[in-house]
Amino acid sequence: MLEEAVKNFRMAVEIRPDYTDAHKKLAETFGKIGVPLDELTVCKNAIARDPKDIEARLRLGVLYLKLKKMDQAFEQFKTVLEIVPYDAEAHFHLGVAYQDFNLLEKAIPSYEKAIELKPRHEKAHYNLGIAYITTGEYDKALNHLLEAEELKSDNKDTYCNLGIVYYLKGMSDEAVLNLNKALEIDPEMAEAHYYLGVVYASKNMYKEAIEENKKVIDSDPDYVNAHFNLGTLYHKQERYEEAIAEYTKTISIDPGFSDAYFNKGNALEF
Repeated sequence: MLEEAVKNFRMAVEIRPDYTDAHKKLAETFGKIGVPLDELTVCKNAIARDPKDIEARLRLGVLYLKLKKMDQAFEQFKTVLEIVPYDAEAHFHLGVAYQDFNLLEKAIPSYEKAIELKPRHEKAHYNLGIAYITTGEYDKALNHLLEAEELKSDNKDTYCNLGIVYYLKGMSDEAVLNLNKALEIDPEMAEAHYYLGVVYASKNMYKEAIEENKKVIDSDPDYVNAHFNLGTLYHKQERYEEAIAEYTKTISIDPGFSDAYFNKGNALEF
């Protein structure tokens, strides 16, 4: 059906080249069916007709982000802000671009500006929470992730990262609660199972931690840290052959995992 929609939007544009809504719908539909290069062309054509087309520039910037063309993405978002300095979406997407480059000192002010302009910007709160986890500012991270949860209560990633923050703050019960909320939404979410295993291990609940790491591996057989943690858990239980097998698997996935070699050497002594 989407391919048929594209044909009709193309016809509308061919008949009326200045048909702005048809150009926008054509770009949106290309996005839905995963044809970013064609969508790029549509956005560029829209901007050529109207250099102040904010929606087209924002969409073009997002497409460049997906294609890892960061300089072009920055150019579009900054141009939007030159045209409309108080556009919350432009500040948000500029933050995303900075965060992709790990330029958190620039990403954080961009997200904060987006929230100042649009206080209920769920994605800006979420991304700002993630940025503050990275900088180790856990109280700020918690505040923004809780705000994101209030605005969108069915986001598994928000609950998972709330679980991570609570764990980092030493609040294991709250961590377990939120990680389980993420798993209620997506029972096979590998990251939530992984961090649930981390929390259980920190509480010396080795049986539960082992089960969670096995679930991670069921969802993602090459999840290297799950194999390593599983090896460590077996090691602590003096199940040396199983530990060695997991360390060996860790090394096969990531030959540069130095701790796996070290722990395997220790296990081989028994």
